[in-house]
Amino acid sequence: MFYVENSGSHGLEAKATDEGIVFGWTSTGANISWNEAISAAKAYGPGWRLPTKDELNMLYQQQAVVGGFTNVYYWSSSIMDDDSSSVLSQGFGRGNQEAASKNNSLRVRAVRDF
Repeated sequence: MFYVENSGSHGLEAKATDEGIVFGWTSTGANISWNEAISAAKAYGPGWRLPTKDELNMLYQQQAVVGGFTNVYYWSSSIMDDDSSSVLSQGFGRGNQEAASKNNSLRVRAVRDF
């Protein structure tokens, strides 16, 4: 868990490692395209998905608690309003968010609500 609301009964949890093992890569993860990232997150079962840009920023802020992050960019599910071929990504080195083409290869960390 990396976020729990005030009531203590709802929040967000993240996988302990980057995605990629679903496609036969090592457990340390791999850089994959946005469409592959969506499939990788969903493959873990009901409720698992890519984080929104805000959830990904919370993950960045809580990365010491969750662990296993690399100082590279991670995919969000948040598509840019003005360009449906671009998605917001989160840098885990400096914490900046930038647009990335869906064809780029970035890291993935799946999340789900509880």
